[in-house]
Amino acid sequence: MNARQRIEVEILEARRELRELAESEEAWTDEQRTKAEQLKATISGAEERLAAAIAAGDDAPEERDQDAGNADDADRQELLARASIGEIFSCSVEGISPSGATKELQDELKLQGNMIPLELLSEPAARVEKFTAGQTPAPSDVGASQQPIIPAVFPRAAAAYLGVQMPTVPVGDATFTIISTSVAPGTPAGGAEQAHSAGAFTATVVDPERIQGSFFIRREDRARLAGMEEALRMNLADALSDTLDSEIVGTSGLLAASNAGGVRPAANTAASTASAFADYMNLLYQEVDGIYAAMAGDVRLLVAGDVYAAMGASYRSDDADYTAVDALMRHGGGLRVSAHVPAAATVNSQTNNGLVVAAKDVGRMHAVAPLWEGVELIVDPLTQAQEGEIVITGVLLWGGFNLLRAAAFDATYVKTS
Repeated sequence: MNARQRIEVEILEARRELRELAESEEAWTDEQRTKAEQLKATISGAEERLAAAIAAGDDAPEERDQDAGNADDADRQELLARASIGEIFSCSVEGISPSGATKELQDELKLQGNMIPLELLSEPAARVEKFTAGQTPAPSDVGASQQPIIPAVFPRAAAAYLGVQMPTVPVGDATFTIISTSVAPGTPAGGAEQAHSAGAFTATVVDPERIQGSFFIRREDRARLAGMEEALRMNLADALSDTLDSEIVGTSGLLAASNAGGVRPAANTAASTASAFADYMNLLYQEVDGIYAAMAGDVRLLVAGDVYAAMGASYRSDDADYTAVDALMRHGGGLRVSAHVPAAATVNSQTNNGLVVAAKDVGRMHAVAPLWEGVELIVDPLTQAQEGEIVITGVLLWGGFNLLRAAAFDATYVKTS
């Protein structure tokens, strides 16, 4: 059994337990309700790991000894633990090559000395931020009592939650192929012929595009503020991630108009009356199509903050003690807020119309935003040399947002008031 199959079994077991609980939902105890929420969290986490396993190609049979596989994984994790982004950053500034575990990891991935392996960015990449141009000065109050630098606050990334896969691709253009027309079996009578059917493949070729950001640091500040380079380095990585998530989820990606490669509905389909509890629940059940979603738990919803607030204020009835948020979380595969979904007031000319994004069958590849291995650090000590400043630029190459199967996603308008 490979990594992908183990995760699939985990998902099936959790869903089986959830279905058994759902049979007695009207009489749930607090313990049963807590258990149901835990099962949903287990399914959600396992589906994200399944998407990562598929993207990493972890679907080949495990023929090697299990202990050897564990040892390889342990060695890899140990190497990642010893490798340092800060060392890559500092060596880039100083114009020298990293050493030790950092260089070993770069050599393994065939990266140059100023390239940050994407695996080292995997944890902070879930945080995102907008950055500004210009010099980044050190604060005036520094010294021996300096406390650790407090990082910026970043919203959680939504692309992975929606099942948009971001595989790492090698040098050159990348091609993603899907079966767009399936085989059409029939039921011929005995001795009769069955007509052949023509299957069809659709190939999507992507080439690299840049996501780039830069900042200035003063040479004097490097000596005065401990950890400044590391804090700015993390901020730069998070800012690149923010732009990536915005491009994937926002109005130039998944939420673009359908004729531009997205799933955003036409403005004339906006809601004219305020959405009620039943309308919010229908956002979930209307997506169960028996193909990409077999039950409500296969559907994940993504909204802006004002839509989430409206859902939280919508009760089933005057004497009910739970809201549309509670019900959607209980029955669906997840409900999350993203800063990259436009607020209701900015969606279209219809007042207070917000978008709700639905993603189905998130364990398989229906949309892809490939990344080329490594974030390149470009250090420029010359342009601002007279001011004693160093310009540091980070460049991430990606293949843009590519919607392979639009039917796995949907977007619907709701009216918040």
